[in-house]
Amino acid sequence: MVTFAEYLRIVRQVKGWTIREVERRSGISNAYICQLENGKTNPTIVMLKKLAEVYEIKTETLFIEAARRR
Repeated sequence: MVTFAEYLRIVRQVKGWTIREVERRSGISNAYICQLENGKTNPTIVMLKKLAEVYEIKTETLFIEAARRR
C-alpha cells in the first residue's frame, strides 16, 4: 500500500509538475512540500485544503487519503 507521502508525490508527478511548480502554484515552500512527500511531517487541514485546490482534487478525497494512509 502506498503511504500518504507517496500518494502526494504520485499526484504531483501525474500532473507532470516539479516541487518548484507546486510551490509556485500554491505558495507552499518547497521545503515543506519535500517534508510532506518524504513523510517527515503531516499536513495541517489548511495545507490539505490548499494542496487539494492546487492538485484539482476534491478536498474530501485528499482528507480521506491522508487519514487512510497514515
